[in-house]
Amino acid sequence: MKKSRTGTFCLSGLPRWGQSGGGFIVEVKETLSATGSVLATIARPYAHALFDLAVEANSVSAVENDLNAIESLVGRSEDFSSFLRSPLIATEVKSAAIDAIVSKSGLGDMVANFVKLVARNGRLFVLPAMIFAFYEIGRASCRERV
Repeated sequence: MKKSRTGTFCLSGLPRWGQSGGGFIVEVKETLSATGSVLATIARPYAHALFDLAVEANSVSAVENDLNAIESLVGRSEDFSSFLRSPLIATEVKSAAIDAIVSKSGLGDMVANFVKLVARNGRLFVLPAMIFAFYEIGRASCRERV
């Protein structure tokens, strides 16, 4: 992470998203770039909230690392990716599974709580788009501040 001239934190590894995700990131980018995309409409407020909290807590770098770990898991595991997207798995079941995964993952509290909230709200199918939107917000923040 680098600090811009005005003190705003910029993500260090941009563009990092998609390093391990193969074609998955292309799908997320195309979906988010569609005008009026439902996924983008859901993802952006969550991503803005997480980015604002990370900046406020001076932990953008830690959040960035945790999001990279999640992105890597989604990209490596078709089963996990399918789990996130499946409308056949009840929100309560997904939430319990995510709680168990997060508790063993080593994620920082901010991202762990974020992912648990996303699960409880029944929005896991949008998690990859939220992560992508977080990076887009980070890039925009750097461009505005530098």
